[in-house]
Amino acid sequence: MMIDRINSYSETSRTLIYSLVLLFPLVIVYELLGFVVNWGNSFELRNGADVFLRQIFLIFGENSRMAYSTTLFGILLVFGIRHRQELFTGNIKVRFLVLMFLEGLCWSVVLFISLGIVDRWLLMTSPEFSVLENIYLGIGAGIFEELLFRLGMLMVLFNAFKIIKISRIKSFVLAVVISAFFFSAFHYIGIYADIFRYESFTFRFTAGLLLGVLFVARGFGITALSHIFYDMIVVSIPVILNQ
Repeated sequence: MMIDRINSYSETSRTLIYSLVLLFPLVIVYELLGFVVNWGNSFELRNGADVFLRQIFLIFGENSRMAYSTTLFGILLVFGIRHRQELFTGNIKVRFLVLMFLEGLCWSVVLFISLGIVDRWLLMTSPEFSVLENIYLGIGAGIFEELLFRLGMLMVLFNAFKIIKISRIKSFVLAVVISAFFFSAFHYIGIYADIFRYESFTFRFTAGLLLGVLFVARGFGITALSHIFYDMIVVSIPVILNQ
């Protein structure tokens, strides 16, 4: 019976519906923090992957923000209608969401320890930003970078490799490695991009590999949450050390 429950949780927690239910409150927190952080600024601070996704809608000109919001709402609406029975009849198991939350926290500690072996733990922290801004950017990184590079790029590559008759295991390995490469390279693009260094690229490439493997094994929601928690740990370290 216990094994059946573990298997049920393991399979259910990997589904997209549970991932979206788990992450939806964090998307709201991200937007609220964005409102606070960007209040009165002459520019808008956002996670790079979020900005990249928004730039796709610049073809709509002055209506780009509305087009982005409408598209996002439309996708969520279609997904909600498709899974309305689970959402509105109490079939979403709250205990599974709690377990996913705790599992994400545990994996973030594993990431923290593993990446600490590769390079400095504080590499991912942006000292030019305040703690609140780093928390805001960390939540955005967990949601939008995992959306772009794991749920998006990794899965597109995986299915593309399957189409050309590459085995399932090789397809996943290639997709994880390639998406990790682009994940690392992405951090050197944009106004707040880091100056390229081999050490930092290797660090982020390793992080991309670990997150890719976690995504394949545990799904989008837990991977995104692990990424967020990892960033929160990194942000909290200098605060603790300065006390």
